[in-house]
Amino acid sequence: MYVMDNGRTLDKQTLDSDHITIVPEGNVGGAGGFTRGMIEALEQTPAATHVILMDDDVAVSAESIKRTYNLLRVLKKDYEYSMVSGAMLNYRIGEDQNEDTGYMSERGEFLPCKEVLRLTMLDDLIYNELFEPTPRMQKAHYAGWWYCCIPTAMIRKNGLPLPLFVRSDDTEYGWRCHPEFITMNSLCVWHMPFKEKYDAAVERYQTTRNPLIAQFTTGFAPESDFMYAMYNKLRLELKKFGYDNAELVLDGFEDFLKGPKFIEQKGRAEETFLAANRNKEKLMTFEELQHAAEQDPMLQGFDIRKVDRQVIEENPPRTIPERLVDYFTDNGQRYLKTEGEGYAIIPLMGWMYPAGSIRGKKKLIALDWYNRKGAIRTKDSARYHAIRQRYQRDMRYYKANEKRLRREYAAARDKLTSIEFWKDYLDMN
Repeated sequence: MYVMDNGRTLDKQTLDSDHITIVPEGNVGGAGGFTRGMIEALEQTPAATHVILMDDDVAVSAESIKRTYNLLRVLKKDYEYSMVSGAMLNYRIGEDQNEDTGYMSERGEFLPCKEVLRLTMLDDLIYNELFEPTPRMQKAHYAGWWYCCIPTAMIRKNGLPLPLFVRSDDTEYGWRCHPEFITMNSLCVWHMPFKEKYDAAVERYQTTRNPLIAQFTTGFAPESDFMYAMYNKLRLELKKFGYDNAELVLDGFEDFLKGPKFIEQKGRAEETFLAANRNKEKLMTFEELQHAAEQDPMLQGFDIRKVDRQVIEENPPRTIPERLVDYFTDNGQRYLKTEGEGYAIIPLMGWMYPAGSIRGKKKLIALDWYNRKGAIRTKDSARYHAIRQRYQRDMRYYKANEKRLRREYAAARDKLTSIEFWKDYLDMN
């Protein structure tokens, strides 16, 4: 077992043993940690035939590793280059399976191939085994690296991951290698649900920048429209007055526009991720938020003690005329501008669009029920227009330079996925 110690926080001298090797590294993200593990496995004596990649924030049963090993021993030759994908089960509800493999949608979304399954139900167990990904899923099929077993022969043939820090490294690699994916009941880890781990630095900066870099470099998910995905994230944040997080979307887009020379620099991935964390919307604890609300004349009467999930998730219906007005005015911030009045309570998660709740409001209280944090947002049409102008400027640059960027990223593919590049990037030389 190789433990990639991103940030050098572990005592190597104490923890190293015959079977465990601590590998001190800089803060190179999941992509850097997994890549270092791949290199170690390729160069160990004897060389490994497979590597199992696992996240550091999961719970795993040794039984999954034993069964993976025994599965590899009996695989037919036709499947010797297959990836074995372990499912992600819900850490809070241990029998619920959230995902085993996923795919990229036409709109650039990361989606699980299957609905949530309850693995104490016989019908769900059978469905889980018999499920066949559709042709559309197979065009951009991937396995998450919370638990993924990869043949080292596949790594030698297809190169190493892209230096993306976090997000899209595993999805791009699964697409690039075009393997068969093997899944089976009992191969799994337990992971906190994504809705309880929402992080704007990841979901707005990383998931804007990285899929575009991957698509331009290796041709990843050619039918997925990541430009639409970028605009959709921006539009959602602006409608919900999430101006800090809307800026993060453009930060990610602009860093993509800087080309491959930008991401190949050592330390750049950490630097940009730390910057995204500094620049994302600042959250307050519920207690701090209540105190801030009491100082705001427009939020008098707000009492966090009376707020529950039902209040947060309520979303009144809209009429067709109301929908049209909201669409063309971005919730009263362009064309027919309105100041708005009152406030609404909405979910913090960026993919939520409580259109009925937010329309016509001056302030929004965005709450993360699971982590007991939130933010108070105020409508600011001037900032809205400044962000829109920045987006339009970026799009003009993109349209003028798209062909050049495609050439430069594609030309950098061999370098960015090579052992030589990664050894230098990880200071292994």
